[in-house]
Amino acid sequence: MEIVIKNLNHIYMPGTPFERQALQDLNMQISSGSFVAILGQTGSGKSTLIQLIAGLMSPTSGNIQIGSYHLTPNSKERLAVRKHVGVVFQYPEHQLFEETVVKDIAFGPRNQGLSEKEVTERVQMAMEMVGLSPELGDRSPFQLSGGQMRRVAIAGVLALSPEILILDEPTAGLDPHGKSELLNTISKLHKERQMTVILVTHDMNDAARFADYLFVLARGTCELEGTPGDVFKEQDHLVQFALDLPDITRLINQLNRQIHPPIPTNIFSMNELENHLIERLKKVVSL
Repeated sequence: MEIVIKNLNHIYMPGTPFERQALQDLNMQISSGSFVAILGQTGSGKSTLIQLIAGLMSPTSGNIQIGSYHLTPNSKERLAVRKHVGVVFQYPEHQLFEETVVKDIAFGPRNQGLSEKEVTERVQMAMEMVGLSPELGDRSPFQLSGGQMRRVAIAGVLALSPEILILDEPTAGLDPHGKSELLNTISKLHKERQMTVILVTHDMNDAARFADYLFVLARGTCELEGTPGDVFKEQDHLVQFALDLPDITRLINQLNRQIHPPIPTNIFSMNELENHLIERLKKVVSL
């Protein structure tokens, strides 16, 4: 489902001394089946935006079109949109509450009115999608590791079969291994199921490595957008928004001060960089 956002504004507590404009004349387009990252510092409007896309709030003005649905200030389509959009908020494991893993994942589908057979199929599918062993099904989610608990929470969202998956800082608090495992799982899901994925993150490394397209938010509007290669060329702009470059881009910039021709700056994994340098070395040796 394509997402088209036009002239979107959202004001919290309008007409009071605490009035605050979170989004201002925001325009964005997210292609169906894409993997995008939304970047920005705290207060840039990221969390407000994803809640509006998910139909959890109504905008003050403007329009969000999701497929054939329109979310406007007086729209009655928010409930319908929620059936197509799954949201994984920060530390989703804090929302686990059932006595077993299977029961927790089954909660959403069961409340959609599905038959027990369909619920069981959805649970099995979701556990497989996030790499949870069937043997864990009867265990309490609170007996699992932090990474496994987060997978249970994400499986609970995936069991609803959303066409759009929104992840708000999904790796917060995980160790490097757990972080890498989780993002690789999400990337695999995106590729296998052509699911639209919206990743909200502060981590430039994750954005560069996994997303096809980036949106940089600041002061409630989209200040910069493009492929990772395009966005991370704009170092001066990123500094203005208190955002850094990915580690690998900073490494390539350092290398480019000493070698010629320069290494392309649209390389975002160490494997790609190693392969590029090996190919360059082969050409030098063959001369």
